[in-house]
Amino acid sequence: MLQDASRHLTDDGLFVIEGRVPTAPTQRSHQFIEVEQLEVDFGKLDVCRYDPVTQVLDENHVQIGADGVVLHPISLRLTHPPEFDRMARIAGIRLRDRWGGRDNGLYTANSWRHISVYECASRNPARTADAGVGEQLDPVAPGSNT
Repeated sequence: MLQDASRHLTDDGLFVIEGRVPTAPTQRSHQFIEVEQLEVDFGKLDVCRYDPVTQVLDENHVQIGADGVVLHPISLRLTHPPEFDRMARIAGIRLRDRWGGRDNGLYTANSWRHISVYECASRNPARTADAGVGEQLDPVAPGSNT
C-alpha cells in the first residue's frame, strides 16, 4: 500500500491513513466476545481470536435471532502506527504529522485512533520523521495541500 502511494505521490502531495489503534493484543488469553447489540429477540456478537505471532485477528460477527444464526467471518492483519511509519520509510516517504483524531488532537498512548500524514522523503530534507509519540510536527490543516 505505501509503496503504491510512494509511486503516485508528487513532491508536494500527501498520503493520509486514518485508522483505529489495535486493542486486540491487550485482550486476556487473546480471545474475546463483545456484545454489539442486544434486544429481547435479537443479538449481535463479535467473537474474536487474536494471534500475537502473526498479528492476525479472526473475527466473526454473529447474529442470533428467530430466523437462526448468521455468521459474517473476517480476518484482519492488525498494524500499529509505528509499523506504518517503518513501511513508509522503506517506501521512500515519511511521517509528516499524526493526530489522535479528526479534531487534530495530540496522538498519545491513550489515543484509540490515528490520522497519519505522510510526504515524500525528498521534501523538506531537514525535517525529522522520527518525532516521538504524542509529539506534534508542524500541523497540516485538514483539506489543505501543503
